[in-house]
Amino acid sequence: MRLLVNIFACFFCIIFLNSCSNSDTWVERELTQCADDDIATYTIDTTREGELLEIKRTIEDSLKIDIIEIKEEFRSTLEESCRACSCKTGFVISLKIDEAHVEALSAFRFY
Repeated sequence: MRLLVNIFACFFCIIFLNSCSNSDTWVERELTQCADDDIATYTIDTTREGELLEIKRTIEDSLKIDIIEIKEEFRSTLEESCRACSCKTGFVISLKIDEAHVEALSAFRFY
């Protein structure tokens, strides 16, 4: 019985310590009215799912890093009511990456 408890305790410690050493973090980029050509031809009127996969592929191929997760959300507080290319649409793309790659993503204006 004691052996079984020790095995269970070791298994629990390995699982627990592995989950605590996770160094993943999120970086974000606010999209503008014009296409953000460095990541994809992504504008407010495009189909989202295909474009998100294209962004993921472009960044992974260019920087040779793995993107764990990619998501998009609309934040109305960021939306600007103008049509200039620099105006923010309110859409934000977020990438979950290993913390070691945060600086590399700044080349694609993810912070």
